[in-house]
Amino acid sequence: MTPGHAVVLRSYPEGLPRATDFEWVPETTPEPGDGQALLRILWASIDPAMRTWHSAKPGRGVVRPLGTVMKAVAVAEVVESRNGLRVGDHVVGSFGMREWCISDGTDVTRILDPAIDPRLGLGTLGHIGLTAFAGLHKVARVQAGETVLVSSAAGATGALAGQIAVAAGCRVIGIAGGSDKVAICLTEYGFDTCIDRHAEADLVAAIRAAAPEGIDVFFDNVGGSTLDAVMQNMNALGRVAICGTISVSSSEPGQGPRHERLMLDKQLMVQGFLTSQFEVDYSEMLEALALLHSEDRLHLREVLVEGAENAPLALEKLLAGEFAGKVLVRIAA
Repeated sequence: MTPGHAVVLRSYPEGLPRATDFEWVPETTPEPGDGQALLRILWASIDPAMRTWHSAKPGRGVVRPLGTVMKAVAVAEVVESRNGLRVGDHVVGSFGMREWCISDGTDVTRILDPAIDPRLGLGTLGHIGLTAFAGLHKVARVQAGETVLVSSAAGATGALAGQIAVAAGCRVIGIAGGSDKVAICLTEYGFDTCIDRHAEADLVAAIRAAAPEGIDVFFDNVGGSTLDAVMQNMNALGRVAICGTISVSSSEPGQGPRHERLMLDKQLMVQGFLTSQFEVDYSEMLEALALLHSEDRLHLREVLVEGAENAPLALEKLLAGEFAGKVLVRIAA
């Protein structure tokens, strides 16, 4: 038996999750049986999707019972193995916000190359990079010379989406919250311009000023009024890839302007997507991401949080807009 701790869901969030919706509790992990492996969690990812995963009305998927371990994508080291995993392997999967876990291998999505920093497996060369690449290349079919707009541009997915668009030969515009995040997009990520949504009373006009010739591709992480403003600036045959809707509730999204006529007249493609639908293309996309990374064309700020017990507060701060870049929790050295 291996003693440890885990973060569990204490209460369903009302609105955005709060640190008090979770609890840090002791957890004992049994020895691995036949077909199982003992994993030590090294790093875990803090993602906006955690809001939906732990909701009483998640919108998709099943409701997680109270008392279950906080869902999180993590990198773990194989410590003992009685299945196909090798001791010492670094593996990625939805292992949860905990120190140890038992795996039968079905929850392992990747075995990392030993040469890769494990943190990259949760960011640029992980589910974040795959999401950005899939949205731009598989959904929006971005082309060189097009104008691309990215919302939540200083966030992990938005930052990579913008840089992937730059690498594809596009003019890239970001929307971010605050002058500090705007500066990051311009100086570190290579965006052509970036709009501070906190400083603009008329976002429609601000987008029009930044892109007087219109938007060809919109990579949306926000939804709500931001999507409404961008739709009025889309070019004919434009494509909107909806990656996230962080500004609206997943269970009760509310009402907004009607865009049907605009979509018809401009022949727009508006598509929501899940990265998992492109699983068959993961190897191809990871190869492309690895090449861009090796060419120093993909950069991603990291916010490092020490200890899984601090993960709930980190999630609360992420959703409040306090962080820029990829938020990672260090669980073991």
